Amino acid sequence: MAQNIPLPDTGSVREDLYQILQQLFIILTAMTTGTAVTELIGEAQIHSNFAEASREQILQCYRVPIGTILERGIVRGELRPNLNLELVIDTIAGYIWYQLLLKQSSLDNIFAEELVNFLIAGISA
Repeated sequence: MAQNIPLPDTGSVREDLYQILQQLFIILTAMTTGTAVTELIGEAQIHSNFAEASREQILQCYRVPIGTILERGIVRGELRPNLNLELVIDTIAGYIWYQLLLKQSSLDNIFAEELVNFLIAGISA
């Protein structure tokens, strides 16, 4: 899945996060990938061997690109230099997976914009 998400580099961490979330949401909602991922997560809860094998693949598909975007934002002075990258990435991922698995709201452009605006308010320099 990671190879399907081009890494944006607009010069703005806000815009880069927005664009990557848009791309991720398309993959998770408009393609069979979303269904497959939710089924993989469910299966991983039952079979620990499967969980070990799939965890890294699922995590890396979004952790690496989002981490790169955040690191660029720190270098450019847009984000706090002492930012806990793992916490921010886990916050983004946790909320997306919550929405995907429990289907509380649509993963769409409005959701992406609201999530990015919320994050930027808390992590900006």
